[in-house]
Amino acid sequence: MKVKKIAQLFCAAAIVLALPGCRAVEFGPKVANAGPPSKMRMVLVKPDLMFRTALTESRLDQIGCTFESLDRNANKRIRARLFESLVVPLPSRHVDYEPRNKLVFYFDDGKVETLVFGKRFDNRNVIDAEWEGLHAQVANSLPAELAQFAANAHLKQLNPPADACDFPGRE
Repeated sequence: MKVKKIAQLFCAAAIVLALPGCRAVEFGPKVANAGPPSKMRMVLVKPDLMFRTALTESRLDQIGCTFESLDRNANKRIRARLFESLVVPLPSRHVDYEPRNKLVFYFDDGKVETLVFGKRFDNRNVIDAEWEGLHAQVANSLPAELAQFAANAHLKQLNPPADACDFPGRE
């Protein structure tokens, strides 16, 4: 934990001082190869839904379609896929995007990892995100992949009253 905090502070200082070479954060084997999450929670909003005001993370938690997976192997595969698609993590606290999707991984040791990200745009290859307090970007295909996973795994929706949770492949 101390090393992570020191690295974040160093990178933040490097950016402020405009030093090259501290633009991306590499995930070490301990993070990238962590054991399988015991639980994964997904909160998704259909990309074509429009709102009068931008969503916040707390509003996303209220209205998003929430699914939960307790399948450790599936959770590990999704997390591994996330790390394949997680690009350009930047040591910045400011991320300017509308939270439209969320992944939360829960581990047996009490550790929790959270990724919150925006929606897919046809003219972009990546989606702005926030991973554990760092500005990041994920592959543009990730929201559709997660919706498809929820459908294929027949995950029960935790908040059935939520509107517009009829993602392709779901009943």
